[in-house]
Amino acid sequence: MRVREGSQLLGVEPANGVPHGATELIYSRAGAGLTELAEGDIEGANLPDSALKNLRILAELAEGQGKSAPVPMRVWVRRKPIDVVPNIARVIREELSPDYRDYGTIEGRLEAIQESYGGGLQFHIRDAMLRQKVRCYFPEEMLPEVFKDFRKRVEVAGIIYYRKNGTPVSIEAERLEPFPDDTELPTAKDVRGILAS
Repeated sequence: MRVREGSQLLGVEPANGVPHGATELIYSRAGAGLTELAEGDIEGANLPDSALKNLRILAELAEGQGKSAPVPMRVWVRRKPIDVVPNIARVIREELSPDYRDYGTIEGRLEAIQESYGGGLQFHIRDAMLRQKVRCYFPEEMLPEVFKDFRKRVEVAGIIYYRKNGTPVSIEAERLEPFPDDTELPTAKDVRGILAS
């Protein structure tokens, strides 16, 4: 990060040793992503959730909130400015907000136990293969069980809230089932007899 005194610009420079191809890919993705979002195409933007959430904050500043006046925002990519238009905030809000819900299960690694803003409890379920992270809200009485299964692969059952594209956003957890640890699974030697029959 690079900031100059008296400037309103915040610069980001690649660290030493980062391959040139990687930085070029990031630049092109950032520029194209902003352009697609401004046109309302969130799928075409192809940006991760973390980037969308941060862009939504910038776009909300650009549209103004309550008594706050709009603040023009620009992202400079390869020395060319791209406006963070207020429309981007609406597009991202609509995409990130749940569209429908259904009862089901989510599988993944239990991570990040914390208290949510409303005073309730939550943790995250991360599935590395699907590159998916789902927020799980759970009642106080489940806390000992959640602590016991921290960093383990689990199945969570409850009401799942989905986006329009079918991606799960969050779940109201009713039941938690841990999967067996790798050390508890049978080895190849253990199942050799089964495979032979």
